[in-house]
Amino acid sequence: MKNSLVKINGFDIKELPFSLERVGDLMFYEGPLMSILKDNLGNAYLQDWVDSDDKNNRWLIYQISLNQLNEYINNKTSHFSLINNPINDIVFVVDKNSKGIIERSLVCSPNRLPYEYLPETNIEFEKEDSRDLNKIIEFFGLDSLVTTKENKVFDILKEAKKSNEELINIHIKSSNRKVSYGKIYSSILGKILLNYSSLNSATALNIYDKTAKIPKEDRPRRKKGELKSIKQLGELEFVYAKAASFSVFLRPISKQTELFDNQTSSEKITKTIFNLFEASKDLDKLKELKTTLNEGMLNSYNTFLKEIKEDDISINVQYANPENELIIKDSFSSSTAKTILKNLDSLEFENTKDIKIKGNFKALDSLSKTFKVESFDGDIYSGKFSKQLEQGIFKFNLQDYYQITVQVDETKKSGTKKITEKYTIVSCVELEK
Repeated sequence: MKNSLVKINGFDIKELPFSLERVGDLMFYEGPLMSILKDNLGNAYLQDWVDSDDKNNRWLIYQISLNQLNEYINNKTSHFSLINNPINDIVFVVDKNSKGIIERSLVCSPNRLPYEYLPETNIEFEKEDSRDLNKIIEFFGLDSLVTTKENKVFDILKEAKKSNEELINIHIKSSNRKVSYGKIYSSILGKILLNYSSLNSATALNIYDKTAKIPKEDRPRRKKGELKSIKQLGELEFVYAKAASFSVFLRPISKQTELFDNQTSSEKITKTIFNLFEASKDLDKLKELKTTLNEGMLNSYNTFLKEIKEDDISINVQYANPENELIIKDSFSSSTAKTILKNLDSLEFENTKDIKIKGNFKALDSLSKTFKVESFDGDIYSGKFSKQLEQGIFKFNLQDYYQITVQVDETKKSGTKKITEKYTIVSCVELEK
């Protein structure tokens, strides 16, 4: 047994500010390790054993909602989530002697707890460990409680009508310390806002930048300020945040109304994004939609999802237009993001172009129909002859010089910068000596 307990940064208190009674034990092994207590108002508290020395046992006591308790015993949330999301963001640390008398107590927030006091993130409730489960369920009426989402998602249309403007709500949740009631790591909030804004801007370009869809050689010169005005349609402005895990509200900085369908540009942009959200969950649907999307939009989406996966967070995204009362919603967990990222990784972008070179062959193989050629500039190309030229390979040699047209088939996977090129000779004419 240890000589001393781990030091915790918190505020010492003389006694707990309430009286608690034991309802039952959720975990019992040679003694209670996790118990459910109640105050005189019937509120539920969880008491966790976490440490001991040669004099005292240390317990963590924190209030949880009946919904949290219900989700825990139904394996819809973890022990780790409970300890990191107590009501009022408060944990009481209590040291009791062998007679159950409190020797010392202090109060702190969950993020002040030492890591050795935290359970593994995947630890869930085991019914076999409890000796009072039915008693607890009956006392709190949990069998009649409908399990709801742990964190409140706001009525987006109601919020939009308050200011009579289109709103986007991003509601961020996690089962770890990175997001809690009204609090969030600044690094996570910054990345989420930046990545969603980038996706919104890339979508605006995908819809409204008609010039970019014209082949480069035929592309007219842009009008002054053309690109800037298009990007402005995709810009979002932070309006306010609310506590409920952590919820932010954004609005478009500028917008235009479509002439024929009376649809605002921000509504059109958001619908396009949500179409991508929905289609990307199914690879076949994503492949169909890919032809309408540019690479920049998919790359921005890829980055948005990677942060959700890597930070192990969940996100609800909502949009509302108070004019036509349109509401669009979708959500992502880290596991959903992981699945979609696999689908995105399966996407490939293809491009074909012809290049003309002058040079001579360094290798010719009539069996495999392959070649290696060096241009006058010293560039080396290797590949195959086209079907039309396969039978005439014997006409070419390594001594003469040729005017060669090479078809370059470019392939690039979504979310990567690497381009794979395949070379095919489609025309080859000997140069005059």
